[in-house]
Amino acid sequence: ISPQNYKLFSQIAPTVSINYTETGWKKILQEIGEIVDKSQEVEKLLGQYQQRIEKLRLAFAQKLGKPEISVMRFPSEIKNTQFLNQLSFPVSILEELNLSIPFAQRQVSNSKVSYDNVSLERINLLDADAMFIVIDPGSEGNFQKYKNNPLWQTLDVVRKDRVYTVDSGYWISGSILSANAILDDLVRYLLEASAKLSTSSQRVTL
Repeated sequence: ISPQNYKLFSQIAPTVSINYTETGWKKILQEIGEIVDKSQEVEKLLGQYQQRIEKLRLAFAQKLGKPEISVMRFPSEIKNTQFLNQLSFPVSILEELNLSIPFAQRQVSNSKVSYDNVSLERINLLDADAMFIVIDPGSEGNFQKYKNNPLWQTLDVVRKDRVYTVDSGYWISGSILSANAILDDLVRYLLEASAKLSTSSQRVTL
């Protein structure tokens, strides 16, 4: 928020400026809890979330080992296709579960922003044991063009039908509600369909 807008908003109602980072959503929630005098409620929510993470971490380890997961995004405002890296909100959720993006992505990831652009010439970077695709409103056509390219069909994850489209409404912006919604998707597409998924480094019989 600019100083000008902060001054304007402050004339309307008490205004607090909070620095947002995708992976810092828990700290932001705690700050908001302090501001509105709801710290106890916030800690309860975070405690429940942490309990869920610990249970799911064990379930993933027992059923799937350590699969590599790609998170791909088709933004609405630009034509570039992206994979999300460790600085992004959804990948931070994966890491809490001891899951990770592919090694090849970690090797080339930008250390300053939460995504990396990926062209069709680098499409091999997307291959994984499973892939989640975040399609922003208005970018459906771009995704369809990508799918229709023969190079798309060269991906092992595509041939094995382990590609899942998910809602950009909660896969991009960090919050307690979004985090739990992402966990719901991971349970649905990975745990509940675990018979389809095995890791590239450790094949698991289910």
